[in-house]
Amino acid sequence: MGAKPKPFECREDLFWYLVGLIATDGCLSSDGRHVEITSNDPAFLTALRDVLQLRCRVTEKFGGLGRGFHLQITSTMLYKRLMALGLTPRKSLTIGPLRVPDRRFRDFLRGVIDGDGNIRRWIHPTNGREQWALRIYSASKPFVAWLQKTSRRLWRVEGALLDSSRTREKRLHPLFVLKLGKLAAKVVLTQCYYSNAFALERKRRLAEACAAVPVGWMRSQTVHDLTYWRRWTYRRIWNRESPGVARDGGRIEKDFRESMVECDAMQGEWRNWRDAAGLKPAGRKALWVRLPPRPRLGDGLSNESRLRAVSSAG
Repeated sequence: MGAKPKPFECREDLFWYLVGLIATDGCLSSDGRHVEITSNDPAFLTALRDVLQLRCRVTEKFGGLGRGFHLQITSTMLYKRLMALGLTPRKSLTIGPLRVPDRRFRDFLRGVIDGDGNIRRWIHPTNGREQWALRIYSASKPFVAWLQKTSRRLWRVEGALLDSSRTREKRLHPLFVLKLGKLAAKVVLTQCYYSNAFALERKRRLAEACAAVPVGWMRSQTVHDLTYWRRWTYRRIWNRESPGVARDGGRIEKDFRESMVECDAMQGEWRNWRDAAGLKPAGRKALWVRLPPRPRLGDGLSNESRLRAVSSAG
């Protein structure tokens, strides 16, 4: 009679993070007892091994994508538990919804983001504002569709499900992407990368930077829970509310507010940006912004000071 398998034990938050990491950057072997995690960062795998209190080694691995590193966990108990949750060998094209409890979905999703997620920051070429996006990649459409649906249900955020087969990229298999814009990414990353949660350090820094970025709009089509807005920094200078209406292609919209940054003169009048500054993107939106009054001759204001009132796009 063989020895009884040693149980795999770890904190609950670490286990569900591990499940998300295995679902993206891991695999289950066909022998029924080995679980492998692959990464290009050996320090991350070493930290993961230490926090899980494992004795296995981090070793080099060469494959179709070149040189990498992997951590192989030998545990029949862990293997069976992962199978019970919905993971299978050779899962890349077949993985679907997993049996993840709602209260641990944020730990699971953090593992997914650390595995096959991308947090990107850039500066908008027109308005100069800081932009963010969170993307999660998978070759299985049911899996990313489940992530999209669960994120919407738990945190009331909207994300776009994109199909790479519609692009010009030539791939053996289609690649599906769940994309969340700046505000939705702020919600998801704040939920997932909470204080003292184990994570890939590089993505933790990006997540914290995204969570700290100020908000430029008081309304969004991707974040439906207003309680998040009360916690965020809303960047605006003017104490007075903007007009109660805004014109958008001839349509009147009530209770419209926009955020503005400083302008030199505090006394001004409401004008259409298209007439005042001629900026094309703002002109297409027909935004209403407060501009300084037209200076009289000899008042000493420069052209830059006269036009330094911009719309803040969130």
